[in-house]
Amino acid sequence: MSRGPSGRIVAELEPDLKHQLYVALSSDRMTFKEWLVGQAERYISEQRQPTLFAAEVQPPTKSRSAEQDNRVNKTRNLYGRKKNSVSAR
Repeated sequence: MSRGPSGRIVAELEPDLKHQLYVALSSDRMTFKEWLVGQAERYISEQRQPTLFAAEVQPPTKSRSAEQDNRVNKTRNLYGRKKNSVSAR
C-alpha cells in the first residue's frame, strides 16, 4: 500500500464488517472519521506508554474499538442473563 502526502486513508473491508461498524458507530452517534482519529490517537499513545489495565473492559468512549465493543456487549449480555435468571427464581 502506498503512502502519499495527503491525509486520505483507503482500506478495503468485507461488506458485512463495514456494515456492522457503521451500525455500531451510528448507535454511538459517532462518525467513522471521529472513531478512526480516536483509535489512531490512542494507538500512538499506547505505543509510547502501554496502559497498565489494557485488558480491562472500558466504559463506552468515542475512541473505543470494534473489538472492545464486542467485549462490552458480551459482558452486558452476560450480566443481563444473570440478572434475569436470578429474578426468575
